[in-house]
Amino acid sequence: MSRKREAQREKRHELARQLGVGSAEVEEHRHLQEHARVCRPVVRVVAHEQAGGALRRLLGRPERLVAALYLVDAKGARLLDVAALQAGERRLEKLTYHRPARFVLLAIACHDPDVLVAELQHLTPTLDGHALEDPALATGDWEVPRVVKVGGLSAPRTGGAVCVRGVGRVERRYELPLPHSRANVEVEV
Repeated sequence: MSRKREAQREKRHELARQLGVGSAEVEEHRHLQEHARVCRPVVRVVAHEQAGGALRRLLGRPERLVAALYLVDAKGARLLDVAALQAGERRLEKLTYHRPARFVLLAIACHDPDVLVAELQHLTPTLDGHALEDPALATGDWEVPRVVKVGGLSAPRTGGAVCVRGVGRVERRYELPLPHSRANVEVEV
C-alpha cells in the first residue's frame, strides 16, 4: 500500500475512534475533515498539592507546576503554550486546526520552573520514548492521565500526561499523577 493511502487510512481510523463510530461511518462525518475547527484553548490549574507526610510538606522545598499544551495534527506536533502555574489559568489565542487532531497536556513539578519553561519552548519532548506524533499516543490508553518519563530534556524528568481528543468541544478536569504531588488541571478545547 502506498504511503499516501496508508496515511489516509490511519487518518480515517483515528477520526472514527475519536467519534466513537466504525471506520465505514466516517464518510458521513466528512464535513469534520473538510472544515477546520476553531477554538480558544484554556488550561486551568485548580490545585497543586504536595504528596507525602507532614514532615515532607514542612521541610521539603515546594515544587512549582509547569504545564505545557501541544497540538498534534497532520502538520505534526506544535507547542501551544507552556507556563509555570501554581493556580490560575492560561487563555490561549484563537486556534484553527484540521481534524483528526489531539491535544497533549504535559505537567511536570520542579524546583526551578524558569529553566524548564525555557527548555520546553525550544524542543519537543518524548513521552515514555514516544514522539508526540507517534500513533501509539492516539490510543484510548493515553486519554487517561498517566505518569511518564519525559525525554529530550537536559535532565531526566518524570511528569504526568494526558491526550485530549480534538474532534469536538472538550471541557474536562484531570488529576495528573506526579512523583511527589498531585495536580488537578482543567482543559477546555
